Amino acid sequence: MNVSDAEFAEFKAMVRKAVASLARTAATGRIARDFALFFVDFMEHTDRAIGVMVGVALEESSRELLESYLVAGPQTRKLLRRDRGLGSHSERVEMAFCLGLIPEWMRDDLFILREIRNECAHRRAAFFGKRPLSGLIASLQTGALVDEMIKSQPSFAQGFGGTSTARLIIAAGYIWLKLRVWSSILAAEFKCRPLPVLKASALRKSRAPKATGQSPG
Repeated sequence: MNVSDAEFAEFKAMVRKAVASLARTAATGRIARDFALFFVDFMEHTDRAIGVMVGVALEESSRELLESYLVAGPQTRKLLRRDRGLGSHSERVEMAFCLGLIPEWMRDDLFILREIRNECAHRRAAFFGKRPLSGLIASLQTGALVDEMIKSQPSFAQGFGGTSTARLIIAAGYIWLKLRVWSSILAAEFKCRPLPVLKASALRKSRAPKATGQSPG
């Protein structure tokens, strides 16, 4: 079943109306509004543009996740700059995994989505239904969520322009939403704080006594 231009315009208007009714002050309201717009914005572009835009959105989310967790201040912002130690998306994803902020499946899918972004950025004829992009999209673990939706409602994928496009956008949207929610939680409850200044005397007291080296008896 194909979706006409009029039906698509009606769908977008409905989504935007629902988004406008969300609370704009609460953090959850902002995230829900952004999540809805995530889909509407991407559905209007070519495969190549979608691949790049999805990658950029997730790259920004990986930076936001670490910034929400690490100590607030210029040192953290400097570390996350593009020309610094955690400047690249892949380095931030690895660090988030090593800190226990994201699970292994998400790390793997984020690397696949980064590869999709790179393919779309450097390949003029980029189509999700053709290799290598179709193979990369098929390997997304999060894509299983989409597969279940399509099984229950085969016409579901048509709104996104095909199964591969639906798989990519929804898988990426699911990860993006989780990163945004976790960033909000980290910033509110688990953000790192600088250690207090410790005196040398306090450090000495905390050390275990040294072994004497004497033999028993």
